[in-house]
Amino acid sequence: SYLALEFAVPLLFGNGQTMGKKVFGIGLIRVDGVKISTFALFVRTVLGKYTVETMIPVLMAMMIFIGTIGILGPAIVLGLLILQVALIITSPTNSALHDHMAATVAVDLASQMIFATPEELVEYKKQVHAEQVKNQPY
Repeated sequence: SYLALEFAVPLLFGNGQTMGKKVFGIGLIRVDGVKISTFALFVRTVLGKYTVETMIPVLMAMMIFIGTIGILGPAIVLGLLILQVALIITSPTNSALHDHMAATVAVDLASQMIFATPEELVEYKKQVHAEQVKNQPY
């Protein structure tokens, strides 16, 4: 169910939108402004959110509960928590670990330009630069 809600639904909606992101008009893009790829969505969801942020803490909690890990379990969970908080506080986009792993960022789709390919982004930047040069007095 986790993969269906966090991976399959965003593939269907496009722009990396889950149900909540769709309601609020938020989507995912790569940090350079290009549309998120299926691979980046996979890395973000499966490796980042599911494995690192969900299953490792659950595994550590289970191992602590049955008494097989000792002090290492709480240290790993505390380390992940500190890493998450530090990334959210220090990153310019306030992104969590899963966004850093996949090089993605959540944006407001109504106000953000999203490019389909990196080449489209380069062409847009060339046009903007040409207009700036044209309007610049000598």
